[in-house]
Amino acid sequence: LVTDLDEGTEYEFRVQAENAGGRGKYSAPSLPTAAVDPPGPPGPVQDPKCLETTETSVTLAWDPPREKGGSRIVGYLVEMLPPGGDSYKKCHIGDAVKVTEFI
Repeated sequence: LVTDLDEGTEYEFRVQAENAGGRGKYSAPSLPTAAVDPPGPPGPVQDPKCLETTETSVTLAWDPPREKGGSRIVGYLVEMLPPGGDSYKKCHIGDAVKVTEFI
């Protein structure tokens, strides 16, 4: 853990090994790395709504969260509560929906 860094400033690091025989050569420097807080989870999506319905489908849309948690949004998870159900179930195939509209 390296402390007392200036937030947002990029630093390079190198490391040197030491044993009873002395010190070895320094490593190549690391890639520049900025001291920043790690991202947190985003806030809730805004204004989820149904745009269109058919007999067997619903088109949903929403606005991205206001708070992005310090990182760009990479996808959305869409779940539904079936009639009479007590737990939500995933509605999409794959890891996440990449856009703010889902059929």
